[in-house]
Amino acid sequence: ASTNSTSPSKELKCIIDRGAYYNWSVRANDSQQSFGDWAEHRNLSIKAFLSLTTANSQVNFSGIGLNQWNDTSDDTPRPLVLRNDGNAYTNITITATDLWPSNINPTTNYQFKIDNVTATGENASYSASLSTVSYTAFPDFMSFCGTCYKIVELNYTDATDSVEIDINVSVPADEDPGTRGSVITFTGALAE
Repeated sequence: ASTNSTSPSKELKCIIDRGAYYNWSVRANDSQQSFGDWAEHRNLSIKAFLSLTTANSQVNFSGIGLNQWNDTSDDTPRPLVLRNDGNAYTNITITATDLWPSNINPTTNYQFKIDNVTATGENASYSASLSTVSYTAFPDFMSFCGTCYKIVELNYTDATDSVEIDINVSVPADEDPGTRGSVITFTGALAE
């Protein structure tokens, strides 16, 4: 597939990864209604570049006791922020290692949801109707699903290229005291 236009769009939508490319050609104009011949067509193929960056890489829920809970929806503590630094819309899967030894993933005691980045006013950065926008249990780290996208069509343009990942934790009643940790993994794929 190719595109032909006399006024190219600001957004390059034809990516070679989808079998699309740009053809271009030029011709001279002397501003007096006289045009030269078109130069030979040239091809411009743009490969998708997927790059995800976390603006903050840790969330610290300190001082939560048995049967207590806290989440990041009130920005205390701050949620994770994920930014699309690539050049294409990106779909993202999310997995996490177990947070609670007494309560393995997936569990209602360790959940996430996708939200707008309220601190910078980045709204509509992703497809809300196709993304996980209400609290859902983190999938088990070992049961990775390459097409189970939790963030769909994350934009790459600077004004709308970020998304918040809110986290909700509830301490299980039978959990032993101690410090806990979990590794959350984001895996991006080219949005089709």
